[in-house]
Amino acid sequence: MRYGLFSVIVCAILLLYFWLRSQVLSLALHDARLQVLRARIRPHFLFNTINTVLSMLRTQPGQAETALESMADLFRTAMLDTQDLVPIHREIQLSKQYVALEQLRMGNG
Repeated sequence: MRYGLFSVIVCAILLLYFWLRSQVLSLALHDARLQVLRARIRPHFLFNTINTVLSMLRTQPGQAETALESMADLFRTAMLDTQDLVPIHREIQLSKQYVALEQLRMGNG
């Protein structure tokens, strides 16, 4: 009886350990996939936005400067640790800057 109880306790501990381990690894896998996606998107966005700003430089220098400032803010934020929390008003501001840059790139700005 004692060995049976001991076996059940050891099995329960092992199951808990493996469950916790799978949760941690799942989060790590999700974070790694997100980092890969970000690495693919950033260069594409960067080069397209730079080309858009270059095309605007002579005809709309003020708007080109604003676009470069927005792009700098976005990349500065992107380089921060992903675990840092950002106030919601800052997140909204960055989202608006991103949308404005995309509108410039797509010709809707």
